[in-house]
Amino acid sequence: MLGRQRLITTFRNGKAYPFVLKINSKHIELATSLIHLFQDAIGRRRFEIDDRIKAFNIEKVNPKVIQGLSDLLYKRSSFDDLSSANAQEMRWQIFSTSADYWKSVSDDRTGFLQHRKNILKATSLSETIEEEQLFGDIPANQKLDDFDTIPAEQLLHRFNIAQVQGLLLDARSLELRIHRSHNAAFKQLMQMMKFFRLMFDLKEIENKWLTLAIDGPGAVLDHSRSYGIEIAQFFPAILLLNVPWQMTACLKIPNRRRLFSLEITEDNPYQSHYQARNVWTHEKTTLLINRFNEKYPQTHRAFSESEIIPLQDNRFLLPDFTIEKIDIEKDGVKNRSTRFEWIHYQSEAKLKWLRKVQPNLPDNYVFALKGKREKMKALSKAMGKHLLIYMNDLTAPAVMKKFEEDTS
Repeated sequence: MLGRQRLITTFRNGKAYPFVLKINSKHIELATSLIHLFQDAIGRRRFEIDDRIKAFNIEKVNPKVIQGLSDLLYKRSSFDDLSSANAQEMRWQIFSTSADYWKSVSDDRTGFLQHRKNILKATSLSETIEEEQLFGDIPANQKLDDFDTIPAEQLLHRFNIAQVQGLLLDARSLELRIHRSHNAAFKQLMQMMKFFRLMFDLKEIENKWLTLAIDGPGAVLDHSRSYGIEIAQFFPAILLLNVPWQMTACLKIPNRRRLFSLEITEDNPYQSHYQARNVWTHEKTTLLINRFNEKYPQTHRAFSESEIIPLQDNRFLLPDFTIEKIDIEKDGVKNRSTRFEWIHYQSEAKLKWLRKVQPNLPDNYVFALKGKREKMKALSKAMGKHLLIYMNDLTAPAVMKKFEEDTS
């Protein structure tokens, strides 16, 4: 995605219209030239690359387009930091010693290299120290080590999507309507919501249209910036839906008094770079499942499945993973299991929602919530056995302890 300074947006009659770069030969040629610039810049410093980008002057092309495409290519680049571990300390030592040295020098006819040698000798640093060891930690001096190339047309599509994503970072709220012509599409959307860890509420179902109200970053109690990024990253996933849909975002743009609406439907010019998948499982969930299975391989099993549990009043449970204990008995295998739903972000509305659904929860269903126990005494009392509170990271032992409490 792109920062605000790279966005090209038209605001008119209370609506926001993100700029869309046409996929034509002129723009493909521009994208191809920038990609080649980065491919040929391996080993060059960042400031050298910046100078080459500034030299681009394409007729009738907004400079923000070149800057935005370049920013996306920078995100596909990795740079070497060749400085010494204590580069800042060494620079301070050299500059301080140099200031004292020049105060005492009376003969200015000495060659530069000799002055350099004298100063380094006075600092006890090596006379052969390289410039990159002293300044390689400064981003402009870092050298391009690797570049993950991309086809020109895909880069243009990424640019267009990034224009929308940049606006969604300032979303107060989102409303997503989908046509429930296929249950598979509804199931896919629920998985996406869980994957991107969004907080939402089912607003209404009308004439086979389902409306979801998604909380914006402003509603999140902690880490609102991180949550805003989740919303922005959710947008390319919406493009994969194969049913009619409508997305409306309420935007609060900095330095603008009024709110603006961003509206996009399935009939749009955007092309997602995400790949369709059968099951959307977040990498943090996958890592936790793997750690659990490595720690308790003999008697327990953790796994994820695309499950949706309907409750009363159009509410749904979306478990992230299930813990299962296998007891081998004479008559066969008996399974005891508990489903866990991992809540990564909190809002006042979400905490109220937990209290509302508590009476209707299945017996072996647990919400994992980050926080301090002292501050969550009331919620913990209301939720009872259905709540697991963790301090920093959700760990396999914490999940195991809760599972044993839940199934004892």
